[in-house]
Amino acid sequence: TWQTVADFVKLEKHTVTGLSPNTIYLFIVRAVNAYGLSDPSPISEPVRTQ
Repeated sequence: TWQTVADFVKLEKHTVTGLSPNTIYLFIVRAVNAYGLSDPSPISEPVRTQ
């Protein structure tokens, strides 16, 4: 399932903390502004934590 890992991100990159080691994650990005909620980005390539 998808879950929100950050709100009010002001920069073009963000470090996600609290991930489990040796686990594969997928990410999407959505934006919220005065016009509403954006469509989700394409799903990222799989990322494995160390």
